[in-house]
This record gives sequence, C-alpha cells and structure tokens, in this order.
Amino acid sequence: MQGHTLAFLLLSIVFAEGIFFSSKPKCPIKVYKSSKYITGDTLLLHENFHPRVKPLENVAQGCKVHLYIKGSYYQLRDPAQQVLVSEADVVIGHGFQFELRDEKNALLCNKICLSKNPMDTPAVKCFLQGAINHGFTWSRFNTDVLSDGTYAANTGGYQALKIDIQTRCQNEKLKRQLLRALRKINAGPWSLPTSYLELMNRNGSTVQLSTSIIGDMSGQCSFGAKFIPYYNNSQGNAVVLMCSSFTFPGGDTVFFRLKIGSLTLNITPIGSPL
Repeated sequence: MQGHTLAFLLLSIVFAEGIFFSSKPKCPIKVYKSSKYITGDTLLLHENFHPRVKPLENVAQGCKVHLYIKGSYYQLRDPAQQVLVSEADVVIGHGFQFELRDEKNALLCNKICLSKNPMDTPAVKCFLQGAINHGFTWSRFNTDVLSDGTYAANTGGYQALKIDIQTRCQNEKLKRQLLRALRKINAGPWSLPTSYLELMNRNGSTVQLSTSIIGDMSGQCSFGAKFIPYYNNSQGNAVVLMCSSFTFPGGDTVFFRLKIGSLTLNITPIGSPL
C-alpha cells in the first residue's frame, strides 16, 4: 500500500508541475543553500536576495555565532491579504526572522534579547553591526527580522509586488509539501521545518498559539485541521494541531505532523505516529 501511495505521489507531482508550472511566470522564491553558519529552518528567499545573504555567513563566522533562522517566506491564503509591517519583507522573500546562537548551538540572543539590550553582548553586537554594514535593515522596532528594506524603499509599489510574487508562487507551496512528504514517507512522525504549534485545552479553548501554521499567518490550518491528543504536557491538558496537507482524487491524504521545538522537554508522546 505504501509503495502505491509513493507512486501516486510521484505521479501527482509530475501532473501538478505539468498543469501548474508550465504556463505562468516562475516563482522567484528559492531555497537558500546555507553553510554551517546559517542553520535552523529552511531559508526561502527571493532569488535576487540570495547574493545579499551570502556575506552574512562570513560575518557569522567572524563573530563566532550561528545565524539561526526562525522563519522566512510563507504563502498567504490570499495574495492581496494585508500583513504586518514586521512581515512585509518576509512575505516577498526579502527578509527573514532569526535569532543568534553560539558555536555550540546554545541560544545566545532570541527575540526578547534582541528587543532589549543586544549590543551588551559582544558577539551579538559584532554580528548586528556586520549585517548593517553589509546593507541589511535591522531596527529596534522589528528586532528579530533582517531584510534588505524593500518594503520601506517602495511602500507605494509594495502591494503590487507582493501580489505578483505570492501569485506566482501559489502552487510552489504544494510542490514543496509533496516533495517533503516523499522524503519523509518512512521517517516516522511528520514534521515541518519550523516549530508550528498550537496547544488546546480539552474543551477546545486556546492555551498557546504559534504565529503560523504551515505557512499561514492567520493561525488557521491551510488545508483543514483536526485535533489529536498525540502529545501531552505534564498536566495532560494539551494537544497538538494536525493539518492534512492535501487529499488526492483517489482518496490518499498526506498528513504533516507539527514539529515541536523548545517545548520537547515538557511534552511526551502518548500515541503512535501516522
């Protein structure tokens, strides 16, 4: 059965590429191939932004830090959807969310630290000044984002640019999810590159909500959702949101299990993976 599912997925990707990708301009968002000094989530950026990011590897190396990616380009449900200013460059592939870690991958400065007194830590100050010297935009009002300032430089034309990029990349998201499913088909619990997590009480009220679920900043699952008591915290009152990513015409559905990051120590599996 699994072999048939795998073959079906492969055929579906080929079919999807033939239908969705041949007759429209290409999506400019590409995966940035990081060195050991840029780690964390998959870094999805506009292809024109890639050369600008490359020098950050040398900056990180010189400052003896790792640039840990916490989020990058994501697909909006509606390309015309309004976004926060802090997300403006991110949703067009010209910015990303980050934190800094030391050479042993221990947390050095996260979003909270970056919003307070980051310059008090020499390694953090070294990196931020290096990034700014290479033309990156970083500010106290948007402390966990590095960008090239595209939004600020062209606020009047930004909406049209966002709609164009988001529209051109709508089906690329499906392609990436399908390919990810293939890579992980025998890998046990499903996971995403970023820790997208939603904790719920047994009565359904929200305990903690992450900023995004499968690239959707609205906090809703892009493809429908169900709650499964797969992970419990120590009090036994939380579950993790599961999102079904795509249901094929034949009825096969690919599921993605959410990856739990820093909360892993407090959460214990109570069920079997799909």
